[in-house]
Amino acid sequence: ENAFQAAFGLAWCQENQGQLDEAVKGYRRVIEMHQGPTAARAQFQIGECLFAGKKYEDAARELMTVDILYAYPEWSAAALYEAGRCFAKLSRHVEARRQFELVSKKYADTRWAALAAEQLREAVAGVQHQEAPGLVDLHLAPLGAGREQVSQHLFQILLHLLQALPVPAHQVEHGQALLGDLHLHGAVF
Repeated sequence: ENAFQAAFGLAWCQENQGQLDEAVKGYRRVIEMHQGPTAARAQFQIGECLFAGKKYEDAARELMTVDILYAYPEWSAAALYEAGRCFAKLSRHVEARRQFELVSKKYADTRWAALAAEQLREAVAGVQHQEAPGLVDLHLAPLGAGREQVSQHLFQILLHLLQALPVPAHQVEHGQALLGDLHLHGAVF
């Protein structure tokens, strides 16, 4: 009857000894045996093990499952906060922000909401202090500049903006190629 508690204890020991794969297996056994708060905690710990193993994508998925499957606000709030940290590690800042906002709104009465609000404040401060290269002087071109100069200057601004966006590298490369094609064919931006 209390086998799930023993399984959780064993998995917890394995996690704390750095045996992350074994701990994940143990936590999954807990979930198979029990559907209460210990199962929600076990699901959370699976995400934490994956985070510790730098498997951020998998960790985020497992952590978000806590909020989907279990009705335990404290574990849901913690899990969504940690999912936000996973997305931040993956440089998926929009998704990270979404998780932190969800924690702040949906679980405002938990300690995780305060931590999420702090993450949101830091993200805003970080964006305000970032400076995209080449965008310090935003004038288009010197007075009297020709069409080609204006086009070249706009091309450089768009290229720098594209590189400054938090998107995967392959999308940046694709965008650069498109901009380059437009520029080569004389498109005026």
